[in-house]
Formats: sequence, structure tokens, C-alpha cells
Amino acid sequence: MIHRYDVASGARVIGLRARAIANRQLAIYDKRAEVIQSKEMGWLTIWNTAFTGKGKPPLDLSDRDQSLVWRFEFKLGSKQLRNRFEMRNWQNARDTIGDTPTGALCRMRHQQKPTTDRNGTHWPVPGL
Repeated sequence: MIHRYDVASGARVIGLRARAIANRQLAIYDKRAEVIQSKEMGWLTIWNTAFTGKGKPPLDLSDRDQSLVWRFEFKLGSKQLRNRFEMRNWQNARDTIGDTPTGALCRMRHQQKPTTDRNGTHWPVPGL
């Protein structure tokens, strides 16, 4: 079963995580907010080098609307790598690395949790 939860700061959602421990996880979050909170300004240097290299102005973190940076992470756990995709060594990884994320992402779907049924296989898929 995949668990989904929102990460919020006050009334504002700053991230989303959908995961099944040891299987696969999709995380989307506000990297800008994380950088400000943790004071890891090395990221700002990296981003601004990329921006100015393309002739764009550097990010000004004090202006939230003009400096949003969303990070998307997709992680495959040991069960997915070993059992589902049969990756047991580096050669297996090289041979299937392109198909692995596609196959795992195709099996993820959004479902709405009803208030009474705790079995995720019974939950409706929005729009179907």
C-alpha cells in the first residue's frame, strides 16, 4: 500500500510524499524553503550559476513568487530493485536503468481514501 501525506507550513502545503516503505517513493517539495530553513546557501550558488550562465537574473530568495524551486525525487527501495526489477549487480542496473523508473511510476496512482474502508485496494481512483 502506498501512503500519501502532505507536508505543510501553516496553511501552505510545501510538499507531497507518496511512498511504500522499501518499495518506491515519490517526493515533491519546496527546495527553496528547505534551503532557507537549513541555511544551505551553497544551493543558491549552484542555482544562480546555472541561471546567469543562461543569461537569466539570479534568484532572490526574499521574493518567494520569483524564486520558487520545486524538487522532484523518485526513489526505488531494495524490494523494487531486487525483486521486481531483478537488479542484483551493477550490470543489471546498467541494463535496466531506463526501464526501471518508468515501470515503477506506471504502477503508482492517486486514490481517494474513503472514511470507512481502510483497504487501499477498494479506494476509488478520481476521474474513473
